[in-house]
Amino acid sequence: MTGADSMIQVVHKRLDVLRYICEQRPAKQELVDATSKSRPTIDRVIRELEEHNLVRRANGLCKPTFAGKKACDLYLGVTDSFNLLDDANGELSSLPIDTELPTSIFRDSAVFQPPDHTPYKKIEVMYDDFSEGDSLIAATPVFLSPYINQILSRGASGEMNVSLIVHEEIPDALPESKKSALFECRKSGNTVVEVDQIPEYSLFLIDERILYLTLFSDTNHLSVAIRNTSDRAIRWSKSRISEIKENATTLTAKL
Repeated sequence: MTGADSMIQVVHKRLDVLRYICEQRPAKQELVDATSKSRPTIDRVIRELEEHNLVRRANGLCKPTFAGKKACDLYLGVTDSFNLLDDANGELSSLPIDTELPTSIFRDSAVFQPPDHTPYKKIEVMYDDFSEGDSLIAATPVFLSPYINQILSRGASGEMNVSLIVHEEIPDALPESKKSALFECRKSGNTVVEVDQIPEYSLFLIDERILYLTLFSDTNHLSVAIRNTSDRAIRWSKSRISEIKENATTLTAKL
């Protein structure tokens, strides 16, 4: 077993104690009280953490080392990412194996689902972000109500600068009122284009600082929205949207 493997095992096994030490810098008796472990057990745990240079004792207190704090943060970050994968497991599992989604999308993210898994009910935080944004770039294979309606309305009124990329099958499938909304948004100076190939997920980039990646059920209803504001995820989304847009054409002929 390598040193790294051994450290991972210790952090996994002793995470509750290491995390408490990182947060509180307690005395040993505080650890006993906080974790409901016996004093001999706490002594043994501290020795294990010390052997891996994750914890040190000074002036009667247990304190994390720099490595210990980083090990705890890294482990919790991985755990959070796996929790996100678990929350969106069904939808992600249905994506093609070669789908281009980097691991950065699943780090420091939040997962939202429609209330009671009802696709037509708004995810409030997502709807609010769309309502408050000044600009939006979107690529979507699905016309998501009520979100696209809101985006087109704000684009047509000049409240939001919109660049919308849709799958070429969307305009023909829309009722006349929806086609009119697309036209009004484009007529107001916004960009509305179509492409013949688009990923099986939607990307919504708000003010170049908030990314939503949305996944759908088999009936093309919104099922999961992943929200990410990290620099790495934002950079990836810009690059991915540019790739999708390379072969885009305007909707003028159809509208």
